[in-house]
Amino acid sequence: MTSISNEDQVVIVGSTFEIKGDINGLGAVIISGKIEGNVSASQIVIESGASVIGNITCLQLDISGHVRGLIESGDVIVRENATIEGDLNYSSLAIESGGTVTGKLKQISSKASGNADTSPKNFQSPRVPTQTVTHISFPVDLSQKLRSHESRMSAYLSLLDGSPVPAWIRLNQDKLGLTVNSLELQQLEDSNLNLELRLHVGSQFFDFKLPI
Repeated sequence: MTSISNEDQVVIVGSTFEIKGDINGLGAVIISGKIEGNVSASQIVIESGASVIGNITCLQLDISGHVRGLIESGDVIVRENATIEGDLNYSSLAIESGGTVTGKLKQISSKASGNADTSPKNFQSPRVPTQTVTHISFPVDLSQKLRSHESRMSAYLSLLDGSPVPAWIRLNQDKLGLTVNSLELQQLEDSNLNLELRLHVGSQFFDFKLPI
């Protein structure tokens, strides 16, 4: 998987930007503004209040905003209040309470993709099992550094080698903590394992382990 450990491999579309045109690359795209066009990348994060009108292709998608178009992704997380208008092809899917998908849902399997359910649905998360999430605050000293950092709102996570973090881990909207899948976190704790993460903030980075 392509490293995203330097800023040349990350595209950040700020909340005041409106882009008309396609974005294609092998790194990460963090969208806080509006895009009219197709987006293709390894990892795509669509923040709350952001929107994409166009097709999305990626390995990992984390959406808190709005998408209108076809989505083809490996791991997909649909956050609370996120909305998707269009067909969704996925390998794994987690939908928080309040997230909405309107369109055809198809689970892609390397062994039996033809058996997937592709019937039209007006889908809301209470109709399927909702994965429980845990909110984790960063240590006090790190939070204090982040609060005063001018680049805090464009912060993003990676593994130590620069590759994207698992789809079940996400930075909170205020960038001062994490939202993680409770089951995955429990399995990590039960195995007595640590996941080494790196928080990129402007030209600086902070390393830490999960569980914190």
